[in-house]
Amino acid sequence: MSAHATFAPSKGHQWIPCPGSIALTRDIPRTSSPYADEGTAAHHFAQAALSAGKDAAFYIDAPVDIDGREWRCTEDMVRYVQDYIDDVRRRSAGGILMIEQRLNFSETIGIDEQFGTGDAIILSADMKRLTAEDLKYGLGVKVFAKDNYQGLIYLVACLETYAPLMGDVEEFEFVVHQPRLDHVDSHVYTRAEIEAFIERLKLSGKYGMEGLRTLEIDGMQALLKQSELFSPGDEQCRFCPALATCPFAARKVAEEVYADFAALEKHDELLIRPEPAVPTADSLGAAYGQIDFIENWCRKVRAECERMVLGGMTVIGPDGLPMKVIEGKKGNRYWWDEQGAEAALVGLLSPDKAFKPREIVSPAQAQKALGKKRLADFETALVPFIRQKDGALKVVQGSHPAPAYSGEASASEFETINANEES
Repeated sequence: MSAHATFAPSKGHQWIPCPGSIALTRDIPRTSSPYADEGTAAHHFAQAALSAGKDAAFYIDAPVDIDGREWRCTEDMVRYVQDYIDDVRRRSAGGILMIEQRLNFSETIGIDEQFGTGDAIILSADMKRLTAEDLKYGLGVKVFAKDNYQGLIYLVACLETYAPLMGDVEEFEFVVHQPRLDHVDSHVYTRAEIEAFIERLKLSGKYGMEGLRTLEIDGMQALLKQSELFSPGDEQCRFCPALATCPFAARKVAEEVYADFAALEKHDELLIRPEPAVPTADSLGAAYGQIDFIENWCRKVRAECERMVLGGMTVIGPDGLPMKVIEGKKGNRYWWDEQGAEAALVGLLSPDKAFKPREIVSPAQAQKALGKKRLADFETALVPFIRQKDGALKVVQGSHPAPAYSGEASASEFETINANEES
């Protein structure tokens, strides 16, 4: 049995508004990360504790293997997992609690083998409220329960999976629990709202299957002609693995970026319209709303180009030449032998100029303090103790004047668009 459903609830934010993404990403390998694996480990210990009626501290330092790597239940993990456990127990008091349940929604959506896994499913003692609580262990952005497609799919799947118990349920609650962000959010839906969502779920599933059939029968080019299946946007594109190569995302970026420009005959020249409109607060606000989407697209395009060039593939840039790897701007200089540099520097400068509080000054600061007149002293006495970090690598157009990088490179050595980007 497949470990992943094609129409996975966790990807609902992607495929419900953009059903064509199911086909577009079908052949892209699934990847994980240390952050995701750590979250899987936390889920493992939470499930074990809730199932056995124990607290998280019972599993302190216990190991679990996630994709070949051992993770242990640390003191921090105990604290955060216990926060989730306590909340689940509080909500389920007197009711029915089901842990790590496989929730099927195949019949509802009309597609075989569609399911998800509910972290904690709670049916109240009076059988009037169904709650699905989801543990999110990461330190990313806060997630909210209202209009959360993953949560809505879980609630829909509960209706199918536990149909005999659902007759009297009037309230459907989804809870997002992010203990490391000290964030718990919940939203209650009516049965009418859940039934309305089911219709949208069926429609997106129908369009998603249409895209898959087109891809299998007629190929990728035919799929990309079905523009009605695609709807790029911030939420659906944020973690989509096809973002960098998606022509519909590229078109959206072009529409947003070039909305106030007219292209000249030469593609690399842009001309502002003779009488550009003065930006208003509304127009700037609308443009600001697209920044996250465009920046995310830029990051993914750069990363995909780097991956392809590093993998030996030929990528032709807009200059008509193969893209290449070069070494970027050199890093800061540093003392490779601080003791030797200190001895030499103290002989050239007074102690108050040779040291920061409790720290030797940097090579750049030392050169500035000595000044141009003592450049010879700097070069003779101090340069032998200086090293400089290599520049970060980057992929550029073939016409770039810098020579191609001759060494071996890995993706971790490349410049990033945003140093604060989450992994």
